[in-house]
Formats: sequence, structure tokens, C-alpha cells
Amino acid sequence: MGAPQIISIGEISADLPSIAFVSNQNLLEYSVILMSADAALGEIIQITPRNLERRMQLWAQGIARLRHWVSLGHTLVILLDIKSDDRKYMFASSSLLPGLKLINAAGRNTQYCGPSEGRDVLAR
Repeated sequence: MGAPQIISIGEISADLPSIAFVSNQNLLEYSVILMSADAALGEIIQITPRNLERRMQLWAQGIARLRHWVSLGHTLVILLDIKSDDRKYMFASSSLLPGLKLINAAGRNTQYCGPSEGRDVLAR
């Protein structure tokens, strides 16, 4: 088996191809998806600027699609835009990603790149 096929949801890097959160792209072509949660939510808001019910529907459909893909043994990495404040948002226990078991991971190949206040929030 060759190197993992990686794609992003949201513009994460100029070197990495990306797809829309709301798309018909065949996810089975990829073994790893890096998803910007902000980009995915922003895309849905742009598609449905005044229809909250439709937003929720599109989010649920996208998450169901990713949940199925993850259940097949693939890896989803969710990138969060952490704002600088004292509150810690418990993303793993939120209802934004129903059906996905989130784990915190650390290791020598894990690095943080961003403002120092973000590093502090992630370290908690």
C-alpha cells in the first residue's frame, strides 16, 4: 500500500488539495481528511444564509457521510480555530459531531503552529 491519500475540507494548505464540505466527492479515494471546522460551518452558512433548518440538515448529512467514512477505518483530523479567551470549549463533548468518538492525541510527530494563546488552550 502506498502513501496515504490526504485531502482537506477547507483551504488548509496550498500544497494540499481540498474539497467542499457539501460535495459529492468520492471520499473512499482518501485515507486521511483534514477538516477545518470553521471552513465547513462557513460553507454551510454561505449556502443557506437565512435558513437555519437547512443549515442543520446539511451539517447532519455531511457528518453522517464522514461518520460512515471513518467507520471504514479512515482518519479524520479536525482543525479548530481557537479564539484567545479563558473559556475552554469542550468540542469532544459537543453535539456538533454526533456518532464520532473523538480522542486527544499527542506524540513526537504532533506539533502546534499558531499564536501562543492557542497553544495554551490546547495544552489544557
